[in-house]
Amino acid sequence: MITTFSPGLSKTVAIMGTDNFARSGISNLIQEISPSIHIKASVREQKVLDLFLSQTTVDILFLSEYKTGPQGYDCISYVQKLKDENPGMTICIYSACSNLYFWAGEAVADYLSIDEPIYGLRYRLKRILESRHGSLSRLPIQRLSLTNAEWTVLKGLKNGLSMSHIAHNEEIPYRRVSALKTSAIRKLGLRNKTDLLVFLTS
Repeated sequence: MITTFSPGLSKTVAIMGTDNFARSGISNLIQEISPSIHIKASVREQKVLDLFLSQTTVDILFLSEYKTGPQGYDCISYVQKLKDENPGMTICIYSACSNLYFWAGEAVADYLSIDEPIYGLRYRLKRILESRHGSLSRLPIQRLSLTNAEWTVLKGLKNGLSMSHIAHNEEIPYRRVSALKTSAIRKLGLRNKTDLLVFLTS
């Protein structure tokens, strides 16, 4: 079921997620920040969102993060599908935990943790709503959870270097490189090496 809202004068927004309270909270914050924003739809299901987006366009989509979608979509695949089908739409992921999987992988414009203090969430929403398409610079707060050494290992892996090669280049033991990789996987909310490969190639 699609819940629609009264039209506004500025940007258009859609929200998708199974948690009615989270969707309602985001809607209320958006209206508080900018009453002229038109929230065109608030939906629970992926198939309803797909149908809605096939019939209309929105400027910004707030999408609840999930690991496996109701039709078997992996969330990152679904986000890529949405980006391909709606190139002018800004996509922001939200969830209760601050998981960096999509944000750090640069699959989305920004990442909202609904467990964040209200002033922080309001600030992030305001930046997203006020930005022009493609001009949103990401807040670096979440990236700080990875150390420079962890980013160095991830960049090396992304560039095709083996862990032995990274250890040699950085002049650190192989076991240290392995520990940094494992730590980065945990902090990014990835489940295994396959997830890391998807993250590095996205």
